[in-house]
Amino acid sequence: MKLLFSYFLKWGLLLIWLGLLMGVVITYSSVSFHVVDWLLFSLIVLFFLVQSWFPVFRSDDTLLTPKNLMLFVFLNKLVLIPLELLIWGNQVQKFEWKRTNLIEEVAVTTFAFLAFTVGWKLNGLNKYNRSMKTENYEPIRWLAYIFLLIGIFSILVRYGSIQGYLTGSFLKETIAQFNENNAGSIIGLIGSMTSRFLPFSSILFWILADQKRDKIGGPYWRQNILFIVLCVLCSLSSNRANIIYPLLSLLSIMFSYFKVYNKVPVIVMGIPAIVLLFFFGLVRSLREFSLDEIPKLLKLFADNFGYVPSAHQIYFGTPYQITPLIYTDYQLQGNTLLSSILFSIPLVGKNFRLTSGVSMYNQAIYSSSISSDQVIPVAGEFYYNFGLVGVVLSHLLIGYFYCKIDKLFKQSLLYSKAIAVAWFYIAIHYNAAIFLSISVLIQFLVYSCLPAIILLIICKYQVEEMKLEFES
Repeated sequence: MKLLFSYFLKWGLLLIWLGLLMGVVITYSSVSFHVVDWLLFSLIVLFFLVQSWFPVFRSDDTLLTPKNLMLFVFLNKLVLIPLELLIWGNQVQKFEWKRTNLIEEVAVTTFAFLAFTVGWKLNGLNKYNRSMKTENYEPIRWLAYIFLLIGIFSILVRYGSIQGYLTGSFLKETIAQFNENNAGSIIGLIGSMTSRFLPFSSILFWILADQKRDKIGGPYWRQNILFIVLCVLCSLSSNRANIIYPLLSLLSIMFSYFKVYNKVPVIVMGIPAIVLLFFFGLVRSLREFSLDEIPKLLKLFADNFGYVPSAHQIYFGTPYQITPLIYTDYQLQGNTLLSSILFSIPLVGKNFRLTSGVSMYNQAIYSSSISSDQVIPVAGEFYYNFGLVGVVLSHLLIGYFYCKIDKLFKQSLLYSKAIAVAWFYIAIHYNAAIFLSISVLIQFLVYSCLPAIILLIICKYQVEEMKLEFES
């Protein structure tokens, strides 16, 4: 019975999706925009259609894996945001500057997702041999202390003291002042590139404590709560990703052996967490933090709650983000890909910023290059430079390598929590290739992923090989 239901569901979703696209073709008129609802609904159907046809693209039972992160991002892009657009319409005013029929935007999003799926499946077909290994805790121990010292050094450089870090690190003005005072300096570069070592040290200390607890026993949940709080305190930043990414990385290995078969309650609980992150946007805008300001900010947030769908559409990627690129003349602007790749690289990127996709995209939106607050979507930039062929080829590779990272994380869980957490941390930043921009992805690799890369390089050659091998 279950097999029969699955069969009808697969073909039913396929027929609905094809029917929606055929309806758009038949009813489309250059002076009519009433096909928008059909196009948005086709994205929702497409997400579940792919999951129905490709079991490899369904969520893992383990809660926090790179694959589940990826699926959550696409759930937002292809299901939740189209639903918001169907209910409330486009909430981002800066994308209303040109009237659009949404056909090109949905086509780019559709081809990107399908190509990503194929790339993931191509890697998923590859079988590989794995060696059972055991964790060598000695390099983890000295790396934990080295990372701690580097993290404290970064705090002193950027905030002057531990107290300055605890009271001002999550305020935008504090870090903006540091960047202004140290623009182009070596100390500014070092301070920025070492800022993620402190949260990584807290994760490594948890791994050491967990290994000790396995030997002598102890209150597991109490220890975990303590390290979760410690990880958050070590991750304070005005950038929300800098706080949440280390925490999720720690939770990925804490929860690696727990199975969650029904993800709906988790997704429902995740929505208030996203709203809380948007509220943090008000907190970080304060000139000075005071607990007395929180009730006022809560009232301001409640009075302007319409900001939430707007922020959601911006951060997770509405199809309308691609609109400015469609109306930009390639002959006038030229190719932006190389400049976007080099944009975030220290010292080198300075000479490429004016010709980057970031500059061109914000110029198209604001008619000025002064602001650069909007990130050019990856799929949109490849479409602008190389058309749908570029979208397909790029997302084949993005999907292929994402699947590779997911495999390496799951493989590492068998023998090394340190290596596994490093791969998860890289994976969560790699999501920038799906819903952010190329320049942000490179920025993450340069400024945020350095401790994870060091951990991978050192620990990879420290695990002790065992002779037992098996095929997955």
